[in-house]
Amino acid sequence: MEVLPPAFQSAETPMDIPTEATRGNLFKSVITKMNELHSKFGSSEEGLCTLFKRKVQSQGQWEQVLNTAGSKIPLKRRPGAAIHVQPTTIARRKLQVIRGPRKLPAGRPAKGVPLPRRKKENMLCQRPSP
Repeated sequence: MEVLPPAFQSAETPMDIPTEATRGNLFKSVITKMNELHSKFGSSEEGLCTLFKRKVQSQGQWEQVLNTAGSKIPLKRRPGAAIHVQPTTIARRKLQVIRGPRKLPAGRPAKGVPLPRRKKENMLCQRPSP
């Protein structure tokens, strides 16, 4: 059997890993500890209620709350683009440039950029009928 250096050895022994039987007790002990700390220090109950009512909607989010004590859940969700640009740049964009932080290019258009061509008007409506 190969002995690993202390840096590569696991700190947990097989006895420390919780099983299905001990997980219920572990959860109860965490809850009792939280109740003790709440009675000792107090907390913002209104903020906790808002956090749990609005933000936790799936099992993954609940596990994240338990693992990080709710610090990874944003307080306010702002919908919109990930790359924020100034409002004046949005006003300067062409109709073809919809996404991204690209402003209206100045000067002659590049050779490789195809411009949308306008379709020629058909003069059939002005021709005399046969």
